[in-house]
Amino acid sequence: MSSRASKHRQKRRQRVGVWLQRQVATLAGRIILLLAGIVIVTVAGNTVMYFSLDAFSSYDDALWWTMDHLFDPGALNEDRGWAQRLVGLALVAAGLIILVGILVTLATEVVERSLERLASADLPVDVRQHLLFVGWDDTTPDILQTLDYLQPHLLGGEPTPFRSIVVLAPDSLRDRRAQLQNLLHQAIPSTTTQITFGNVLQPESYERAAARDAYAIVISGAGTIDPSLGAADANAVQAAATLAGYLNQGDGTPPDTTPLVSVVLYAGEHADAAKTILPPHFNDVVVDRIITGMLALELTAPAWGKAVRNLLVSGEGAGLHLVRDDRLTGIPFRDLIGHLAAAVPLGVMTTRDGSPQSLLAPDPSTVLGPDDAVIVFAADTAAADALREVPTTDTPAWAGEIPSMTDLEVRTVLVVGFNSRIVALLRELALAPAARFHVTSLSQTPDSRRSRSVPGWVRDRLTIRYLDGDPTDGSTLRQAIRDAKPDAIIVSGDVVEHPRAPDAAAVFSYLATQQVVQGAVPVLAVAYSSTYADLLAQDAGGANLPGAAEMVGGTLAWTLLRTDITPVLAALLDPYRTTLRTVRLPDTGTPARFDALYRRALQHGAVLAGIMQPDGTPSLAPPPNTPVEPGTALLFLTSAARTRPTPPAKTDTSGVATHDQAP
Repeated sequence: MSSRASKHRQKRRQRVGVWLQRQVATLAGRIILLLAGIVIVTVAGNTVMYFSLDAFSSYDDALWWTMDHLFDPGALNEDRGWAQRLVGLALVAAGLIILVGILVTLATEVVERSLERLASADLPVDVRQHLLFVGWDDTTPDILQTLDYLQPHLLGGEPTPFRSIVVLAPDSLRDRRAQLQNLLHQAIPSTTTQITFGNVLQPESYERAAARDAYAIVISGAGTIDPSLGAADANAVQAAATLAGYLNQGDGTPPDTTPLVSVVLYAGEHADAAKTILPPHFNDVVVDRIITGMLALELTAPAWGKAVRNLLVSGEGAGLHLVRDDRLTGIPFRDLIGHLAAAVPLGVMTTRDGSPQSLLAPDPSTVLGPDDAVIVFAADTAAADALREVPTTDTPAWAGEIPSMTDLEVRTVLVVGFNSRIVALLRELALAPAARFHVTSLSQTPDSRRSRSVPGWVRDRLTIRYLDGDPTDGSTLRQAIRDAKPDAIIVSGDVVEHPRAPDAAAVFSYLATQQVVQGAVPVLAVAYSSTYADLLAQDAGGANLPGAAEMVGGTLAWTLLRTDITPVLAALLDPYRTTLRTVRLPDTGTPARFDALYRRALQHGAVLAGIMQPDGTPSLAPPPNTPVEPGTALLFLTSAARTRPTPPAKTDTSGVATHDQAP
């Protein structure tokens, strides 16, 4: 019994201790405890003087005497007898202790709050030649991590053009300063980072972030209270317009040196509209167009898809370079392969019209001018610049023939899941010239809503069929695949507007789809967060697309670190300027040297950029004397002479019906 009572008392003491700790942790709690101390001391002193010592005739007189001593040390002069003096001295001491406790508590609170305000205050950033990243969401560390990873691959030992990274985050995230700083340090531990907060729609925020002294500025609309993609893009455009006004000098003229500016937007139509608002030197990085371009490559030329993925994200294999050498002046493009020792010429960078122009797969008779540069694929800068001491003009003849390349291919695609980003992807697929797509949409979203969400001109360019069903149900998927007979399956989340929710839903749809197809059909999941993309890639053996954050980071790395290559990369990935194709040699015949195939391809108006190795890995710019066996897949690029169709000005991707006419 005594043991149970002891445990009960111990638990009660623990509860009291926890309660006291909670009270002491707050200013109000500490003040309440001190006031309770005053009440306790007053009652105790009054009780001793009235009941124990019988020093006063009434309880009120004893109470007044106690309070007088508690708050006025001079009351000791009026005490009579040793008992009153002893109790009075104790009351005065207790009063002084409580008074000092109150003063110290208030002073501590004031100092702590001042220090917190000082710590959270955003002082002007004292840096120059930095990368300023405007905006924040959970993909920002992934973007910066990819950018940081690609630096040594793209710079080839040259010093980085920016010395540190500064993030200008929205004011709403100010209370997460320590967490965001920790995420930055984990993502890019080798780079000096700072984080500041402000309203990205006010010029003062860019002044505090030293925007005029930055090497480059990246603007993302992420981090708004409204999580929709439209709100993010609108915020990015407004922030970019505010930055443009800030960067201009007081007289309205641009400064002598302007930082490189890239604006990250999600939807292609928003990027098209922003071009009429923003300065022409502001580059846009359109997330949905990057993803759509990668999807189109995976569907029409899978080998090129892997090669571009390596180029943009991993930095593996050959890269793009410009070769400027007076010894190449006056040489026709068709003969450059014999002058370059370890590089494959793709085109010519010319400035004959006053501005740099990238001519990929030009006419073979094009002659290099004195100010022109050769665009090449090469392992590194040294390999790109290496010239043969004795140029080769002839290569061993090859009796075979390169198969013809079809101009337009038909691809059947099953799209599993439906959300606003799928609508944006369908819009871009409708504009893509590489193939004509037949799309089957499997979703629990009602047919009428899916049909209203897709603009009319998109429905005119794509053949779209709607199927109802749960994208995560195995039997439903199996029936949809049997009906559609797709060349590939694109998986996204069957959810609505929140920009992160599709990633989680896509994982379940992806796993269910893989269980059904068992590798018989390529399954490509659209994941915007690198965390989900890595999980999906592990399940697919690394064959899935990188996350959108990684592709955005890779695009920014090339744009910001290799400014000379930026127009080349834009031309290479623009399907209206360049067509990327994969053609397989016949399984019978004789082996051929790579340079012989290169010269033969030029006769057909194409440039041979690389080959597929036996293990399925693309090899760009192999050595000229590399033997190419029959049945090898060849990676070609040709100049595309197509006109980009202009979509109607009135479009809708928010779920509202649209009746636009086809362009």
